Amino acid sequence: ITQRPVSAGPTEATLLGNALVQLMATGDVANDTEMRELSARSIELQHYAPVDGAGGDAIFGRFLEVTGLTSVRPMHASLR
Repeated sequence: ITQRPVSAGPTEATLLGNALVQLMATGDVANDTEMRELSARSIELQHYAPVDGAGGDAIFGRFLEVTGLTSVRPMHASLR
């Protein structure tokens, strides 16, 4: 629909974030840079690339049908 690549992390991201903050509170992690490095080593991101085709148009049409919307507000230019 948007034709933008997407990177997705684990469903347990909140748990990981809470654990990292606790590690920082106990002094086991020194700073936010170290937290980011530990997080990056601990998870694997999934990457999804846009797929060409009209499938997105059909999905968007179904979205409009289910929600009862006739259109959606255009995306802000800075997000395009």
